[in-house]
Amino acid sequence: MGTAAVAQWSAPPAEKPSMHARRPAPLVVIPAVVLLAAGCQAKEDVVGHYWDIQAKAVEVPEDVTPCVQGQLDATDAFEYRVVYDGNDFELAIGPDVFAAGTTNGCLFTYESIRWTEDRDGFKVSWRIIGEAQVRHGGRNCNAESDFDWEGIERFEVVKSEDPSLSPGCEYHMKLEGKYLEQVE
Repeated sequence: MGTAAVAQWSAPPAEKPSMHARRPAPLVVIPAVVLLAAGCQAKEDVVGHYWDIQAKAVEVPEDVTPCVQGQLDATDAFEYRVVYDGNDFELAIGPDVFAAGTTNGCLFTYESIRWTEDRDGFKVSWRIIGEAQVRHGGRNCNAESDFDWEGIERFEVVKSEDPSLSPGCEYHMKLEGKYLEQVE
């Protein structure tokens, strides 16, 4: 989009289980939730509720420190899998759980584990904080949208040795998706 950074995809070091990183050239690392192991195990073997998700970078609000100036041009597509335990849930792509959260009606809030990766010789730690309105199956959340999953994920740099990435800076991704199925 104009003069904005364009995302390139590359895998981070294997310090944490199979997570890709979005790396806009050459400005910054944007973590993504596309896991390397997704698809290594048949879906019918992995229980949970599945959504087809489309993610697109959006500008961060004015009260948030962005990790990159201007609009980031990044998109992704993947399947989320949710496994419920009462009002708590685990969020995964394929068999790999990367976040945990709670539900309050149709509102999902969740936070990922923290990943540390090496970026050009500097250690960078980050996490994902998400919030979404979610519906599936016969549930009706009176959503005004045609989407069954609609929310924002904040990718927050928790700690950074990289002088170009300030701790606390964020990237935001808008997620929209459709419910696919429940695998039992």
